[in-house]
Amino acid sequence: MKTLLIFPPQAYPANPYLSVPLLAGQLKNAGYDVKTMDLNVDFFNRVLSSDFLSKTYEEIKKLPQELEEKLEEINKNAVPDKNYDYLSEKIELVKSYLENATEQANFSIKYVEQAVNIYKSEDFYNPSLLAKAFRILSYSTDLLSLRYFPTKINLGDYSNKYFSMNYDDLMFQIESPDVNVYSRYFETALPAKKLKDYDLIVISIPFPNQIVPALTLLKHLKANTKAKICIGGNTISRITEAFEKHPEFFDDFADYILSGDGEYSIIKLAELLQQKIDISKVPGLLYKDNLGKILYNPSEPVTNLEEIADICLDDYDFKDYFIPKIVLPMQLAKGCYWGKCAFCDFFYGKPSYFPKSIEKVIGEIKTAINKYGITHFEFTDEAIPPTYYLELADAIIKEKLNIKFFSMARLEEEFTKENLEKLHKAGLTLVNWGFEAASKRVLEKMNKGINPDLRLKILKDSAEAEIWNRVSFIFGFPGETLEEGMLTVNTIKENLEIINSYNAMVFQLRRHSNIKENSQNYDIIDYDDTEEFSDNLIIKDKELNEKEKQNYRKLVEQLYQDGKSTRLWRILMPNAFLILYLEKYGRDFVRDYRLR
Repeated sequence: MKTLLIFPPQAYPANPYLSVPLLAGQLKNAGYDVKTMDLNVDFFNRVLSSDFLSKTYEEIKKLPQELEEKLEEINKNAVPDKNYDYLSEKIELVKSYLENATEQANFSIKYVEQAVNIYKSEDFYNPSLLAKAFRILSYSTDLLSLRYFPTKINLGDYSNKYFSMNYDDLMFQIESPDVNVYSRYFETALPAKKLKDYDLIVISIPFPNQIVPALTLLKHLKANTKAKICIGGNTISRITEAFEKHPEFFDDFADYILSGDGEYSIIKLAELLQQKIDISKVPGLLYKDNLGKILYNPSEPVTNLEEIADICLDDYDFKDYFIPKIVLPMQLAKGCYWGKCAFCDFFYGKPSYFPKSIEKVIGEIKTAINKYGITHFEFTDEAIPPTYYLELADAIIKEKLNIKFFSMARLEEEFTKENLEKLHKAGLTLVNWGFEAASKRVLEKMNKGINPDLRLKILKDSAEAEIWNRVSFIFGFPGETLEEGMLTVNTIKENLEIINSYNAMVFQLRRHSNIKENSQNYDIIDYDDTEEFSDNLIIKDKELNEKEKQNYRKLVEQLYQDGKSTRLWRILMPNAFLILYLEKYGRDFVRDYRLR
């Protein structure tokens, strides 16, 4: 039996993502024939080319007449059409672009491949060249997005302001070539002849940005292969109930859905297709039986990480990625050791905390170094306990592993200056700290479980240990007042030297969060659950409207603006870019450097 594992667009094409290499390692360790494809990085390499952008620009030139004919047809029928508004806006945007941005379009077409090569080569470390490449790729994705408006495509994001995440709107986006660039891409990248040898094709969808491109891929696979098709991943696990309401999905898109941890389930699914076990024995499987009924097998307990095989990157060409050195994601645990924050849903499906042994982590790091030449890592866990982190640091230092890494962490009092210096010695270069809100009252409502009076001290100690502090804030938590929001803004303003960069988020109500499950205890008036394929619910609260919440983000943005110059770290996103610059130049250089 031969299996194909695919990571679809759309995520930032800087590194291999963990899910597919993890599943590939499991299957290969069990003796199965496995092939992996990162179609996300392949997609960006194809569309960010002079040839593709040139053809796209020629199509844009023809759009005004085509769109006006469509609008004329809608008006002639005198029947309301939900597409009328977006078509009208698209005409105006296209006309404006053709009148004012011809030079920008030609510039993008001419230099886009040079820009991509800057990201992939040692030129990446030249701030001026990187800034130029950043600008060119922004122009290029603007051109691409205009052709497929209202779809908005960035290197790290996909959005569509006119269409929601309900089933009908998803179907429109998937089936309309005018708003979906992915259907054309998959026809080229995955012709039927490339798919004929596989018995099982599995699509991993860890991010919400991937839903539309992934469903487009599934539609393409259904028409071009007889293989059994399965989808899974973190995002799919959180919206499984939405698929249960649409039995037609199992006819048009996929045969199976895997919910929850996939490390064991993928082996059981392979055994099912070999007729070694009954379908009821595949944990976490959602499927349609012969009578048309949707059935769901309960998930197994949280995966024992000690039994998981090393990841397999054998099919990956690291030269494809938009980065000169690979920064490999690595998971240290299942679940979160705190798991009680009201806003968080990281615990969903993982009710307990199960860390890997330090010995296994060190073994995986050594495999990455010796087999793949990788020395930079992102620990993807929501938070790593200080005691575990320090044990890991001791082991890294003892083994003399010359690595760099970054992760998220809680502002726990155990992160003393001495301990942070040890972590930095072991290779810790950047931490994304969860500060959330300056108000003690709001922090208590969030059930953050940290000492609010120690947070700034920890950030100061971290900065003195030469660790980059990227600090996360949440604005608009239900019940937060305008004054409390401004308290957070002013706290950032007073501590710019130790808050090196930030992530300012507007509160979103997650479908499986603690606060949603206990909404009666918070200041939530109501929430909208019409977007069934989204994990975010639209809420109203008693204090702040959406405009006020967004205004806080603008205020924070202004704090980091320096006249006509731009801070270097603003173009060093994702964090994988930042860790490479920090390694080469040090924290002070990156913090103080301005682009003009």
